Amino acid sequence: MNATLAGLYEHPGPFVTIYLNTESAVENAAARLETRWKDVVRELDETGVDGATIDALSVARGGHELGGTRVLVAAGGRVLLALSLPETTDAEVVRVSDFPYLLPLLDWAQTRVPHLVVLTNREGADILAYVTGADPVESGSVDSGRHPSHKTGIGGWSEHRYQHKVEENWKASAKDVAQAVERFAADIDPKVIAVAGDVYAVDGLKAHIAKHLADRIVVIDGGRAVDGSDAVVAEQVLEAVAARLRDDTAALMADFAKSRDRAAEVAATHPATDGTEFALNAANGVRDVVAALQKAQVGTLLLATDLNEGNPLFYGPAPTMLAASRAELEQMGVSDPVQAPLVDVLLRAALATGADVRMVPAGTPDSPDDGVGALLRYSDNAAGPAVS
Repeated sequence: MNATLAGLYEHPGPFVTIYLNTESAVENAAARLETRWKDVVRELDETGVDGATIDALSVARGGHELGGTRVLVAAGGRVLLALSLPETTDAEVVRVSDFPYLLPLLDWAQTRVPHLVVLTNREGADILAYVTGADPVESGSVDSGRHPSHKTGIGGWSEHRYQHKVEENWKASAKDVAQAVERFAADIDPKVIAVAGDVYAVDGLKAHIAKHLADRIVVIDGGRAVDGSDAVVAEQVLEAVAARLRDDTAALMADFAKSRDRAAEVAATHPATDGTEFALNAANGVRDVVAALQKAQVGTLLLATDLNEGNPLFYGPAPTMLAASRAELEQMGVSDPVQAPLVDVLLRAALATGADVRMVPAGTPDSPDDGVGALLRYSDNAAGPAVS
C-alpha cells in the first residue's frame, strides 16, 4: 500500500481527502448515505473545490454495500485513490489541503496483519488467506482422500495392520496440509498462522511445515466442521493478530530506545558532540527526524497517536525538502517555502523515500520525544566512539 500512497504525491494539489461512513447495517442505509453526500458536496463547493473534482468524487463514492468506510483522494478533476475499509470510521473527514491526509489510512493499514486461518482434521484442512479486508483473498481445501481414515475397535488378526494404515494416512494428510499452507504462505507472507482443529492434525501440521512458518503458528480453539464455532474462531484469530501487532510494536520500540539511549550516553561522555551522529539507527524528536528525512535515512517513521499533528513544518518542491524554519529551507535553495501540518509533511517525505510508517499507541513505554521518532537505514558516523 505504501507504494500506492507514495504515488499520490506525484500529482499537484490541492488534494481533497474524504473518509466517509458507509455502514450498511443501519436502517435506511442508502438514504442516509445520499443525505450525507449532499452535505459533503455542499462543503466542498463552499471550500472552492472545482466542479470536475466534485463530479469525479461523486462517481467514485459508490454505495453503502462497499464496506464500512469509503476513502477517497482526488485532485485536479481526478480521483487518485478510492478504496473501502471494512470497519466504520469513528470520525468522518472532509479535507482540502496541500497534501492528501493519509494518517487515518496508515493507522488502519497497520492493523491489517497478513495471516492464514487453517481449520484442520485428520483428513485435510480448509485454508483461508487474509491481507487487508474482511474477506479472504485466497481460499482452498485439502482433502487427502486416503482410506481408511478412522480407527475401529473390531479386533481380529488384521487390526494392528489396519490401525497402522490409518495412522500412516493421517501422517500423509498432515504432510499434504503442510505443503498447502506453505503454498498459501508464499503468496501473502503471513505474520500469523492461526490453526484450529484436532490435536493430532495440528501437531502433524506443526511437525511437517517449514520451520520459519512453524514459528508463526498460533493454536486456537475450533475445528474444521461447521458446528457454530465460526464466531469463536474469528474472535480468536483477531486476538492472535492483535497480539502479534503488540509484540512487533514492543520489539520496534525496544530497538528505538536502545539506540536513543546509546546516543544520550555518547553525548554525556563526549561533550564536544550531542551524540546524535553516533546513534546507530535512531532519530528522536521532530528536529532529528526532519534532519534524517532530508537525507532519506529513515527506514521506519514512528508517530505517536497523541502527537500534535497540526504543528506546522515548512516544505519545498521535493519530498526531502522539509524544515522547521523558513531560513533553513532557503539555505537549501528553496525560494518560496510553504507551511503545512507536520504530519502531512513528514508522511510525504517518509513515503516518497520508501520508509515504513508505524503508529505508536499513546502511553507506550519509550515513545519518542514530540511523538516523532525514527529507526534509520544508516547513520552518518556508524564508526563513532564505542560505548561499553
